[in-house]
Amino acid sequence: MKCGHTNNPSDHCTCDYCLTLKKIAKERIEKERQDREKRIGKIREVIESAFNIRNNKPLDFDELCFTHKVFLSTICKALLVENYTSTRQIQPLESFAYNKPLSPSDDYTTLIYSELVKHNIIIPSPISDITAFGWEGQNGNFNFLDNFPHAFCLYKTWYIINVTCDDGFDSLVKKLLLGNYYNSEVNIKEAFGLWKVIAKQECIVYFEYQLSAVGFNTQFGKKTNIVIEKLLENFSVSQVYALIWKEVASASKAYLEHRFSKNYAKNIAIHGVESYGERALENGWDIIKYSRNREVPQSILSLVLFNLVLLINDDGFNEPPNIKLL
Repeated sequence: MKCGHTNNPSDHCTCDYCLTLKKIAKERIEKERQDREKRIGKIREVIESAFNIRNNKPLDFDELCFTHKVFLSTICKALLVENYTSTRQIQPLESFAYNKPLSPSDDYTTLIYSELVKHNIIIPSPISDITAFGWEGQNGNFNFLDNFPHAFCLYKTWYIINVTCDDGFDSLVKKLLLGNYYNSEVNIKEAFGLWKVIAKQECIVYFEYQLSAVGFNTQFGKKTNIVIEKLLENFSVSQVYALIWKEVASASKAYLEHRFSKNYAKNIAIHGVESYGERALENGWDIIKYSRNREVPQSILSLVLFNLVLLINDDGFNEPPNIKLL
């Protein structure tokens, strides 16, 4: 029998009709929960089968190239779980909680992960949330990424370190966290190349920051990358910072005084950095060395390479990339 409060929003009625409706709703919710758990269980079985650590032969740390060792050190320093010995687990990048970026730019961070995954140095962990492999729709259906489960979101995935060394995993982690693996006779050219890459990334990110601060577009093309690479042949990152600050300030002043378009003023800044650097070389001018900007902090990758692995510390910022320092 109906209780008669059809328009009454209260859900505290205890008549048989209302209690029956509540029971049916509760049973429906429970069935939906069970169905969802079954779906997730089947999805997880596929993931666990595809990424079973027993099916992956660990790589020998000594066989890795120098750059990949530095990349792995960087990720371990930032995201290796505390009780790593039994699990070898690396937390998802989305849980990264440092006040420093992992690398100078998001694009380069993606490259780091892509390289390590491509070479099976890290492999997705079965404990990863299934949303790393797709997404759940409002209707409860799971929509897979293409090539499931071998396609996944790099930043949402837990990873397992698929690397070993003769002295055991504890020894491997110690090498990675202390950077104790650089051999100048073997690694010097690769180390020099990585220094140049990081230096360019740091200059580009600082340039973007300064342009953004005055409301200019921060998208760069190939020319700016070439300009920065050329400057770093003779100037340190700290000196390029000084050139960038000076020329962005001049371009901003020109924009305000002459009503240039922002894009034109941005090009003035790029050209100014290039031309001032050339004139400084021709005339033997001493370019002041700027300090790092707190809004553009040194990345974990930079700290690992310069402070732990190469042991040149601030020379990585204050000196032009120089193979003689290695």
